[in-house]
Amino acid sequence: MDADGQHPASIIHEFIQKWEDGVDVVNTKRLDTEKISLFKKTTSILFYKIFNTISGFKIEPASSDFRLLDRKVVDFLNTLQESPKFYRGILAWAGFQTTIIPFQAAKRG
Repeated sequence: MDADGQHPASIIHEFIQKWEDGVDVVNTKRLDTEKISLFKKTTSILFYKIFNTISGFKIEPASSDFRLLDRKVVDFLNTLQESPKFYRGILAWAGFQTTIIPFQAAKRG
């Protein structure tokens, strides 16, 4: 969870419910709530399209680093020697059971 106030703590209960249902990785997807420049939108679309094509793994466009990870996922990530780690890509590659919760981002605090 970032410290800029955009990630709503009010949905953490949904994370926990999904985890209790057996999901290993609970990701979030930001719904557009503020004006984003055409350049930012275009480069973001291109990044996800190129990454997903080249890697063969799907990262959800507009995904966020606001997530819940099961202990076995954290233990797995800690075994990897890469530095820095690209968690969105690694989690797509690793194959853990994953779900996505959409959220409305607040304005940065």
